[in-house]
Amino acid sequence: MKLKKQVTVCGAAIFCVAVFSLYLMLDRVQHDPTRHQNGGNFPRSQISVLQNRIEQLEQLLEENHEIISHIK
Repeated sequence: MKLKKQVTVCGAAIFCVAVFSLYLMLDRVQHDPTRHQNGGNFPRSQISVLQNRIEQLEQLLEENHEIISHIK
């Protein structure tokens, strides 16, 4: 039973990372005329949003590691 919970938590974390990665890849591939005018650089507001999302994912990953260690 413990193994099922670990697999579920790890699977959910991997799924979230995969979806987030696909979202970022599709966003970069999408042809936006304003992006070409800026030389392909992200606006600072978008960079800060991405940093916040990365921090949230890191926190969730730490919580998952704590849960898994507690389950063990």
